[in-house]
Amino acid sequence: MPPAQPSHTQPSPTQPRRRSALLVRAVLLTACGAGLAGLAAHGHAQAPQLSAVSTSATMATGISIEPRAPHEAPVSAAAVAPPRASRSRAVLPKKAAKEVAAHDAWVRPSSAGIVSPYGMRWGRLHKGVDFGAHYGAPIYAIGDGVVVGTGYQSGESGYGQITIIEHSNGYYSAYAHQSSYLVHPGDHVTAGEVIGYVGATGEVTGPHLHFEIRTEPHGGQINPVPWLRAHGVDV
Repeated sequence: MPPAQPSHTQPSPTQPRRRSALLVRAVLLTACGAGLAGLAAHGHAQAPQLSAVSTSATMATGISIEPRAPHEAPVSAAAVAPPRASRSRAVLPKKAAKEVAAHDAWVRPSSAGIVSPYGMRWGRLHKGVDFGAHYGAPIYAIGDGVVVGTGYQSGESGYGQITIIEHSNGYYSAYAHQSSYLVHPGDHVTAGEVIGYVGATGEVTGPHLHFEIRTEPHGGQINPVPWLRAHGVDV
């Protein structure tokens, strides 16, 4: 009898496939592990760098940055940006603006019209203008000033009840033929303030306001119409 031959087991057709699958699985697991390890190492390496940048920025600017809670919405750059400088001019309050506008303002002494001008009349100089106001109409100070004279003047002047005001520009205003006056020497008055009322005192033919501009308290009369117009008064 011939000697027995060693037996060889033929591999199953499925074994190579199983080994290949195991090999691929092992390679994938190895690659994934290496990737996760690399990410972890990258994160640990970046954390100190970010912290260092934040710290250096804080030291350089002096601005402390508070951590934001997870539920808070991010703050936009516009919300923290400094406001732009305004180019608009400063606006005064209404009261202050009125006070500035009223400073050195000039007004009419009467709301009535002029019925007799400055100049020669009845053979002598009419040293002022006459406003044809009715009896008891208010008389207004033409500008800020100090009362330097009140009283009754008769005789040649025929002024009757008169008030004289000195203004800061060196001129004087006079208001004659008043029925009564409301101010006295030493009083400070403002433009448009009522200082008396129209009358018919002195040498008159009827009630009216005789108004003068003077360079002296009791003389130096000039034509008041161009003077008032030069100071912005419509007459």
